[in-house]
Amino acid sequence: MLHVLIIVACAITVTIFIWRRNRDKGQVREASWAIVILWGAAALQIAIARHLPVSLPTDWISMLLEPIYVPIVAWLKGG
Repeated sequence: MLHVLIIVACAITVTIFIWRRNRDKGQVREASWAIVILWGAAALQIAIARHLPVSLPTDWISMLLEPIYVPIVAWLKGG
């Protein structure tokens, strides 16, 4: 649990650094992605702190690929 919070805190710190560096150079797109990552890391940290169930990234990937994966498997099985 503590190691996850440390990793998320490091991710937030690095994201803020990247955002500030890119914002000063006028690279708005990269700075915007840094803010998206920052909000995602903050949401994950809040979910962990409030003991909400957080699924593994593999669950997210399988959920995103399910509309493609299920018809392909059905086609390969012949049904």
